[in-house]
Amino acid sequence: MVLKVARITGLVSFTLFDVINVTGPHSVTNSLKLESLEIELDIIITSQNEQLNDSIHQEDNVGADVLTLQFGMEDVHVSLDMLLGVDMDKLGQLELGSLLHMDNILPCVLSTFHQARLQDVVVSVGDVKPLKLHGFFVSGEYEQELNNFNEVMMTEYKMELIESLPHLFNKIVTPLVNGVLKDYVDGNRCP
Repeated sequence: MVLKVARITGLVSFTLFDVINVTGPHSVTNSLKLESLEIELDIIITSQNEQLNDSIHQEDNVGADVLTLQFGMEDVHVSLDMLLGVDMDKLGQLELGSLLHMDNILPCVLSTFHQARLQDVVVSVGDVKPLKLHGFFVSGEYEQELNNFNEVMMTEYKMELIESLPHLFNKIVTPLVNGVLKDYVDGNRCP
């Protein structure tokens, strides 16, 4: 499985955008509130034989099936505490020309970091929308039946899901994001 595309909508519904509040020598706090947030993921599903020719399929996805997952949340509040180790000398030495190209901004800024890590993530959600599946084995009558099943499960277990989201973010999402941040910080050089 490979994540092909991630689409996020609702980023225009911010009701609070309070970011990069310095709370200590290497700590910042960020708070965000959104009225709604919807996420759509296209995941490429390949068989074991197709994975042998992975380089071919990554370009054109011939022979691969795409599964699309859609889900949404309303009244989303996120509070992030981050540990940032920034080399201020390197930051001050960044050349303006290297930052003028959009592709260079993130690598150049991250090249000045010694460390970037989420310390504490608090997520609360007022409501969640049922998961919708499209593509791959989910087609025709199966798609409708599976989506109906998801609606029933959401009706039955919605409150448990909403209550478990903070734990889900702390135990699964935070370590995943920290791994990505570490890879970016360790591997980025300013062009």
